[in-house]
Amino acid sequence: MLDNFGIPVVSELEGVGESYQDHNLFLNAYTTNLPEDESLDPILDGRYPIPEAIGALSDPDKKHHMSWTAIDIASKLRPTDNELACMSPTFQKLWERDYKDYPEKPLMLIAAGSAFVGDHALLPKAQYMTTASYTAYPYARGSVHIASTDVETPPDFDAGFLSHEFDVEALLWAYKRQREIIRRMKCFIGPEGIIVGPNFPENGKAKSWDWPLDSVTEYTDEDNEAIRNFIRDTVATTWHSCGTLAMKPKEERGVVDKRLNVWGVEGLKVADMSIIPENVAANTYSTALLIGEKAACIIAEELGIESF
Repeated sequence: MLDNFGIPVVSELEGVGESYQDHNLFLNAYTTNLPEDESLDPILDGRYPIPEAIGALSDPDKKHHMSWTAIDIASKLRPTDNELACMSPTFQKLWERDYKDYPEKPLMLIAAGSAFVGDHALLPKAQYMTTASYTAYPYARGSVHIASTDVETPPDFDAGFLSHEFDVEALLWAYKRQREIIRRMKCFIGPEGIIVGPNFPENGKAKSWDWPLDSVTEYTDEDNEAIRNFIRDTVATTWHSCGTLAMKPKEERGVVDKRLNVWGVEGLKVADMSIIPENVAANTYSTALLIGEKAACIIAEELGIESF
């Protein structure tokens, strides 16, 4: 790869730039009956000026919107046995291998925030809710490689999103699960409040939201395809990129060793999310901090700094 651009190769590492991973995300948005002080929408749409919201932080009698993420619901979920029986053979095979005997391992992460995650100029001023559903351990892999010796030229980047059947089926299941949660919430005003979601056929079962609360919504094959199309059209990054310089043995296409050294290169370490071989079932902030702290300890030790 580097030879193509006249760049001398110091260490031949096939894993560099390979196995790009990210949590695959889609959003659903709904109108709610929440009061203004239980939503971030007034800040996001300009009703509650940011300077005023910041000033309220020093007043114990005022609502402290700016100290709140608006995410009061977060979950790690797995399908039931009945739901698994409806999955594709490919999904079931991988589930048996990688999930069945690990009950602590989630399939999906789903969170709900009291705000519309999008352009508020497109909507009337109101209070909304957005669900974010993303794969904990997607199977799809992408890549990122040099495209030019000009640093201003974007790299050759392939996110690889939805290139594996398992990921599509997991996201399909996640849509259904978040829907069952949302339609039972007191703040949900009904199907007229759906802002972002699949375009279901008029004669499909999923068009109706008034299923009894002690039952589960039914879907036709056409409904399922509508959900898949929605996922394909809206899938997005969670900004949790990782994996392109994996900490593994060199013969397994690894790039760095256990002390963060790049294989075959002296004086070069890597300490960021690119070194993890597999993703984590969480936002990646804490993991990034952990890597940085461990790197500091390793470097201090190598420099003979004992009181670090």
